[in-house]
Amino acid sequence: DDRMLGYLGRALSEGREDPRVLDTVDAALRETGHDAERVTHLEARAASTPDPATAVGLLLRAASLRESKLSDGQGALVDLRSALARQPFHPQLLDEVERVGAAVGDPRSVADAYALVEGQIGAGEVEALAGLRMRAARFYERCGLKHEALNEYCRAFEVAPGVGEALGAIDRLGSELATYEPVVQAHLIVAQRSEDPGVQRASVRKAAEVLEVGLLDVAGALDLWLQVFALD
Repeated sequence: DDRMLGYLGRALSEGREDPRVLDTVDAALRETGHDAERVTHLEARAASTPDPATAVGLLLRAASLRESKLSDGQGALVDLRSALARQPFHPQLLDEVERVGAAVGDPRSVADAYALVEGQIGAGEVEALAGLRMRAARFYERCGLKHEALNEYCRAFEVAPGVGEALGAIDRLGSELATYEPVVQAHLIVAQRSEDPGVQRASVRKAAEVLEVGLLDVAGALDLWLQVFALD
C-alpha cells in the first residue's frame, strides 16, 4: 500500500494538471479501497479547478464517499456547502444538504446553506425568494423546529403575501405555539394590500379576534373591530 501510494503521489506531482493522470489516480484509489485518500484527492481537485460544474461534481463524489464509506456526515456537509458556494442554484445540492443535515441532526448547517443561496437571489426575484423561504420553513417543520418554521413562513409572507400556504401555516403554527403577533400582523397585511372590501373585512376581523382572544389586548381589538364596522 505504501509503495502504491508513493507511486500515485509521484504521478500526481508530475501530471497535476493532466485530467488523465488525475482520473487514473482516482480509479486506483477506488479499486484499492483507499477511501480517505480518495476523498482528499477529490477535494483537492475541486479546490484547484476553475470550472464550477466540474468542482461540484467532484465535491458531490467526495461527500458521498464521506457519508457512505467514512461515516462522516459532518464532513459530507462541509463538501456539500463548498459545492453550493460554487453553484448556488444547482438542482441537486439543496436536496442533499437537507437530507444529510437531517440525518446527522445539524439543521444549523442547512440554515447556513439557505442563507448562502438567498444571498445570491436578486432583489427583484420575489418568487424565487419566497420559494426558498417556504422550502426552509417546510424543512424546519419536518425537523420539529416549529419556531424556526414559523419565522420562515413569516419571511416568505413578507415578500409574497399572496402565498396562501404561508398564511395558513402562520395561522396554524401561531396557534400551536401561542405566538399570536405574527398572525395578527399577517392578516393586517392582507387587509392593507387587498382592494376587495370583503377580504379587508374578513382579514381585519380575524386580526381583531386573535388580538382579543390570543393576546388579551381588548383595547387594540376594539380599534380593529371599529375598522371592521367602518368597512361594512
